[in-house]
Amino acid sequence: MQRFIDISSRMAPRSLARLSASSRASIAAMPVCQRLLGREAMVPGLRFPASVRCLSSEALAQRQIPDLDAQDEGQSSLKAPQTKAASGGGDEYIPVEFSTYTAVHPKTQMAIDRIMNFKTASKVQHQIISRLPITGDIMVKAKTGTGKTAAFLVPAIESLLREYEKDPERKLKGRSVGCLIVSPTRELAKQICSEAEKLVKFHGWNVQSLIGGERPRDQLNSLARSRSDIVIGTPGRILDFLSQQQMFAEMASKTRLLILDEADVLLQMGFRKELDEIIKLTPADRQTFLVSATMDRKIRELAPVVFHRGFDLIDCVEKGETNTHLNVKQEYVQVEYSQHFSVISDIIQSHIDANKAEGRGSKIIVFLSTVKGADMYAKILRTILKKGESAYASRQQSHSYNRNRWSPHKQSSGSQGEVVSVEVLHGKISQETRSRTSNRFRSSEPTANNTSILVTTDVSARGVDYPDVSLVVQVGVPSESDAYIHRLGRTGRAGKSGEGVILLNPVEMAFLKHLKGLPVKQSEKYTPEYISSLDGFAGGAIAHLAPRWEAVLVNTEMERVQDAFVAMVGFYQGHLEMIGEPRGQDIIEASASILKPFNAPQPPLPSLLRASLGLDRSPSSGGNRRRMGGGYGNDRGSFGGERRSFGGERRSFGGERRSFDGERKSFGGERKSFSGERRSFGGERPSYGDRKPFSGERRSFDGERKPFDGERKPYGERKPFDGERKPYGERKPFDGERKPYGERKPFDGERRSFGGDRTSQAPWMKRGSQSRR
Repeated sequence: MQRFIDISSRMAPRSLARLSASSRASIAAMPVCQRLLGREAMVPGLRFPASVRCLSSEALAQRQIPDLDAQDEGQSSLKAPQTKAASGGGDEYIPVEFSTYTAVHPKTQMAIDRIMNFKTASKVQHQIISRLPITGDIMVKAKTGTGKTAAFLVPAIESLLREYEKDPERKLKGRSVGCLIVSPTRELAKQICSEAEKLVKFHGWNVQSLIGGERPRDQLNSLARSRSDIVIGTPGRILDFLSQQQMFAEMASKTRLLILDEADVLLQMGFRKELDEIIKLTPADRQTFLVSATMDRKIRELAPVVFHRGFDLIDCVEKGETNTHLNVKQEYVQVEYSQHFSVISDIIQSHIDANKAEGRGSKIIVFLSTVKGADMYAKILRTILKKGESAYASRQQSHSYNRNRWSPHKQSSGSQGEVVSVEVLHGKISQETRSRTSNRFRSSEPTANNTSILVTTDVSARGVDYPDVSLVVQVGVPSESDAYIHRLGRTGRAGKSGEGVILLNPVEMAFLKHLKGLPVKQSEKYTPEYISSLDGFAGGAIAHLAPRWEAVLVNTEMERVQDAFVAMVGFYQGHLEMIGEPRGQDIIEASASILKPFNAPQPPLPSLLRASLGLDRSPSSGGNRRRMGGGYGNDRGSFGGERRSFGGERRSFGGERRSFDGERKSFGGERKSFSGERRSFGGERPSYGDRKPFSGERRSFDGERKPFDGERKPYGERKPFDGERKPYGERKPFDGERKPYGERKPFDGERRSFGGDRTSQAPWMKRGSQSRR
């Protein structure tokens, strides 16, 4: 059976759709197919299959969207007819110049050429832009790092131009939302906003951003003052404005285009309810673009909610193309946490030296799974590896040279030599700082003497474009197997080479089972013998950094290390399936190795965490380990950071609570536990002992309190004033002659001060009196 034909879905009547969904009838006659699709749908050169299946939105979730991730047979008939330049097959893609797209507005062409400096289109961009004008709904399957942002923004601008031609007054005012784009993360929303501002530069349009972490009042003021041709935001803030801000709700009621970018990530992050509400609050007759890197079950379930009519499916992932870049070298290193810093420093320093030998700089991302871990590793790596002063820091310092008499031309010695900067980025940092850090790392140029290192969590794993990243280091297992691929996807972008290394301690080795089919090999360099030689920064490429490591051991706060340990244990507790369900004690011992270099004692774990790991067998835990809210210490709420909800909706203990039908004895007798001996947190809990009655005399506060038996009288009767209210006094007008104030004579008497006698008259008073005369 052929795959679902997108154009037929759009034109199919609902009656035929129900017939198709129920009886799976097929229309085999080509004349009927032509009448159904219409003349405008007959693309020259497109061979229609012998069997066409017609479906509507009622049948979308069951039939029409093939699981393209699971299928790998034949070319998708959903793709537009391709020339040799755009063909996947065995032919190499020949870049197409943007100037050849006559359907793109000249002002957009000018922005692409002069501001974005794009001369040719990427493969994904060609597959989408070559279909202009796009007047219906589309679903795009495209991987990140392929230029898909510009690929869907250009058709969006063209759709908005058509709407402005229909309503010139709306174009003139620009007070209603023309295009609404929903992004899963703040960083990706900022990135899309930057791309959109460049593309609409010569149109005179304005791009607004609605993301969390910024003041809603400032965003509302910007919406009220400026145009809102394109609005980009995160689901939570957009839904808040749609449901609570009447002004924005009215502006969005005229939205003609809705774009859901990284839709699979939106669903993975739990934004399904928000998406449903946003879709309900936008016009039903809008145009919709849905962009996703995968077409899994969740996307197929979302499709009938998003699309109220048929849609075109544009598959930009070619046959046999894997989700990971084939030109990225992938290795894993088995190492304990106590040896992490020496191994990570050696990996990074070796990478910097190799690139420097080739005349290139380095751009490195280090991923961790918890906020506390990211903070700790960033501070330690900054102490060990940082060199010189970045260009950004130099500019900041030059702005303030007037205050400290520092010459702007007198640079520090490091700024003229090698520069290694280390930044940290995670979800617990303020949005202003996150944006500043992200832009600084994105704009850094990896020259021969410049290295930029970003220590981050999974907030940087999807959708964010950091160009020229040459190495990705993953410390520990991610929250899911797909996150490994997304992290690795930060390097090897746009056809460039890259390298990926993941560090696994012995308790995490079971994670490799989730990477079957990926070219991940054990590192040949980092053997147990070589790792041991790096202890104390004694060998390898980091021997010269031994004094800095000593400074780390002296200056690192014990609380910081202990917080990272607790967060790490909590993360493992929430993701036991990723590491093969090890025993709780094994997790504690593996995580505690991070405390050894700093001689930090193991801190006590929260009782709930211990119970969930099976360390405390008590009636409340039942001896079972429970997964609670995705673990402790990650970006979405943790013991290691800000503690949020328990993990979702709080439900009852276990259904109907029934009464205890056994013999209930008094407190003073022997108290038996419900299911055996009840033990305390750290051992046996002894009996409290017999409670003796109080044998002393209980006395009242001040003897016997007698009730008040007297007559309670009111405060007093207030009598009304029954006399005549007279005015304050009659003011008679002055009927005499008003004379001028007259000549003011100086006071020649004795002047005395407020608190004593003034014996003489001050000279200035005499002069003043004469002047007043």
